[in-house]
Amino acid sequence: MAAFSAAGLWLNLLGFALLFHRVPPPALAVCLLPLSLLAAALELWISTLCRTVKEAHTYLSMLVFVPMGLGMFMVFSPVAGQGWWKLLPVAGQQLQLEAAMRGGDLDPLRMLFPGFSTALLAGLALVAAADRLERDDVVCGG
Repeated sequence: MAAFSAAGLWLNLLGFALLFHRVPPPALAVCLLPLSLLAAALELWISTLCRTVKEAHTYLSMLVFVPMGLGMFMVFSPVAGQGWWKLLPVAGQQLQLEAAMRGGDLDPLRMLFPGFSTALLAGLALVAAADRLERDDVVCGG
């Protein structure tokens, strides 16, 4: 799952480069890579919480709207691009991507912190999923 998500990320960055004739810096790809790991880890964790495939599908389809809603809020809210928003896991990466597409300078520290916090959240989601998968009722369907 994480490999497909990472491949999608690389294809999106390639699409940006081809359509907008601006090549995003490789450091931005490193900053965005933990997002694909977080998506895969959250999907795994949520799927272990559900009892049926239908329930898991419902929750996983709603999970897509969380970053979309955050992105919409950041576009329409004037305070979203200021201060501590640049340090949040998904918001920080979006702001870095916007800065790169506008041709602005990217701050390595502002790229490192959201990437690290996103990777930390992905690790926590994986630990939570691994804890759930150690239970017999989750694995065997009790």
